[in-house]
Amino acid sequence: MELWTAFIVGLVGSFHCIGMCGPIAMALPYRSSSNFRSMANVLLYNAGRILTYTTLGLVLGILGRGIALSGYQQGLSIGLGIALLLVALFSLNIEGQMLKLDWLQKLNVNIKRNLGRLLQSPRPQSLFMIGVLTGFLPCGFVYVGLA
Repeated sequence: MELWTAFIVGLVGSFHCIGMCGPIAMALPYRSSSNFRSMANVLLYNAGRILTYTTLGLVLGILGRGIALSGYQQGLSIGLGIALLLVALFSLNIEGQMLKLDWLQKLNVNIKRNLGRLLQSPRPQSLFMIGVLTGFLPCGFVYVGLA
């Protein structure tokens, strides 16, 4: 993917992110008595998010490389492209259907419960873990980036 493509997707997607993750960011207990400590708390939160997104990208990148090396990339790309077109044409709610899966629903509930608990904690380490967990919330733009 070209760097400009990633930049434009990120720029356009930022409006989505403001609406979806903005409330989480605004609820963060990052404020401190000093500006330096407040800035460090915000950096901790974002470091957690970056760690999650980097790890997910690394795992999927390794899987993708394995698929490419095994010779299945072209067929898989065509199949997934057709699947994406069908989802778009028939307005299928794949994310909603996936969240009906029992194990995925439990995972989503656990993430939300832990996020709620961490948001109540004044400890700086909690901000890092909030960032880590935020990276696992369902998000179409994350899925596009990982793809």
